[in-house]
Amino acid sequence: MFIHSAVAHITAPADVKTLKEELKRHTEIHFRRISKFVLLALIGAYSCAARHCPDGAAAIYLTTENGNLADTESVLSQIYRSHSLPMPFNFINTMANTAAFYVAQGLGLCGRNLTVSSQNLSFERGMELLKADMDLGFVKHALIGLVDVATTAASHFAASPGISNTQVNQIDRSCWLYVTSERGGAMGELAAIQSFKTQNDAVQWLETNPDALSQNAVISFGSAVGLTEKKAWLNRVQAITSQPAREFDYAGNFGNCNVTTACAVAHFMNTFSAARLFHINKNFSDQYVILEVSRC
Repeated sequence: MFIHSAVAHITAPADVKTLKEELKRHTEIHFRRISKFVLLALIGAYSCAARHCPDGAAAIYLTTENGNLADTESVLSQIYRSHSLPMPFNFINTMANTAAFYVAQGLGLCGRNLTVSSQNLSFERGMELLKADMDLGFVKHALIGLVDVATTAASHFAASPGISNTQVNQIDRSCWLYVTSERGGAMGELAAIQSFKTQNDAVQWLETNPDALSQNAVISFGSAVGLTEKKAWLNRVQAITSQPAREFDYAGNFGNCNVTTACAVAHFMNTFSAARLFHINKNFSDQYVILEVSRC
C-alpha cells in the first residue's frame, strides 16, 4: 500500500458558514443542508485528492472516533430539553456514513464506501480493512480519512466530576491519505500494520525488527499511551537498537486528546525528515496496534 498524498486539516472549532466558505476553495459544487461533520470530511478529502484525480472506481474508507457529535447533541437537546421531535436534517445527519456518501458524490467515485469506528483505534481498523481489500485485489485506489468535530458542549463535560478539560476534544480535524497499490510517484508506503492482544506481544514484534528501527526511524504514540508508558517504550527501543530512540511528538501542538494516528502519518509525511515511522497506539482494553510507515 503506497501513500501518494497526505493532508491534516486541524483547526480550532469553526461554524458551518466558515466551513462552507473554506469548501468553496476546493470545489464549485454546492452542497445543500449538510452538517459540519460532512463539511470537514469534504474539505479534507478534496484537499487530499486535489493533485491526483482519483480513479472513478476508487474506494472511500471514512473513520471516526465519535461521529457527528454536533448534530447528535442538537437532536438530544430537542428531544430531552425542548421536548419536541428532532428537526429532520439534524436527525439524518447524526448518521456518520452520510459524510462518506457526500465525499463519493463530490469526487465522482463509485467504489467501496465504508465508515468505521472502533474504540480509539478507528483509523487503524480502517487501514486494516483497506489493506485486506488491496491484498485481495478488490481495491486499487482509495481515500482513507479520519474526521471528528470538536465537542460542542465542552464546557459541560469539563464541569463534570472526574473529567478534565484535556479529556475533551477541542479541535476540528479531517486527516486523509490517498493510497494506491502502485509505487510509482508515491511519497510513502504502509510497510506494516500489526495488532496485538497484549503489550508484551507488541514488544516482541518490535524486537524482530531491529534493522527497521535502526534505519533513521522515529517513534510516535496515540493518545491512550501515557507519559510513563511512552518512556518505557522508548527505553525498550533503545535497548533493541543500542542507540537513543527518537520520538516524533506530533501531539505537542494539539494536546494528547486531540490527536489521531491519521494526523501522525500526515504530519510525518509532510513535515518530518526521518525515513521511517513506528506509531504505537492502544484502545482502553490495552489491545495494541503498531503502524509502520516508510518513505519511498
